[in-house]
Amino acid sequence: MEHFWEALSKEVGPISTTVQMALEHTKFIHSGLVYLDNTTIDYIESDIRRLPKLLNKSDAEVADMLGGYQGSIQDFHFMAGERCVLKMIAAKVKELGFQHFVQEPEGEESYDESSNLEIPVPTEKIYSVPELVPNADEIVDEVKNKIFNYYDFRRENHELEKPFFDRLQLIQVEIRRDYLGDMARVVCPFCDTECPTAVIIRRDKPGTWKVSNFSGHVKARHDDMEFPGKQNIKVRRCRRRSEKRNEFTDEMMMYSIEESDVKIEM
Repeated sequence: MEHFWEALSKEVGPISTTVQMALEHTKFIHSGLVYLDNTTIDYIESDIRRLPKLLNKSDAEVADMLGGYQGSIQDFHFMAGERCVLKMIAAKVKELGFQHFVQEPEGEESYDESSNLEIPVPTEKIYSVPELVPNADEIVDEVKNKIFNYYDFRRENHELEKPFFDRLQLIQVEIRRDYLGDMARVVCPFCDTECPTAVIIRRDKPGTWKVSNFSGHVKARHDDMEFPGKQNIKVRRCRRRSEKRNEFTDEMMMYSIEESDVKIEM
């Protein structure tokens, strides 16, 4: 892979380790790189967030796999500059062809994508780009209602949370379909409109939409605003801190009692 990244860097400039490892570990080193647009990049980010579960590894181990990624894996997102580089990679692969970057210098064996043991070539089914579902207004409304009802059920202060619900009405949802079924690309209405963030959510086994990816994003990225359930989160945090202080106090008291029983003989 070293030659591949060197050849690609000559065309697009420096490529961060995070971008390299993300593409490798999501099995994206193939001609499908030409499809790297905002939507596909969102899918890669979603795959990265699922890696701990898929590989049975801890978040810290996955962060090391990405070259020492410093953020939270459960809220993994590329930096704006990295997204630009990914789009530049797509443009260059489309212009010059994938083989241009994997062909070894003369006198060395050429790259054989089908024989790459480190990054096995997936089936076309797995790597097919999710297709936009036409006339999906009913599904879009279903997703929006699920998200709204999730927060409406957790209302704590109608006045303070009114700005949250006003912005939530601006949420945008796009429905696509791949080999796993329907997926919803939810554009966060609270993020900067010049650099919007999209979160991918899917249905659970019973068939209902699971919104934890979106709610987790809101909790991690927008902790500065009042959103339903935030007060409960604060209460749980205070309770945990209180429990830790109590545990520490109990340990100190036990230590003091034990010390008082020590007799010094002269």
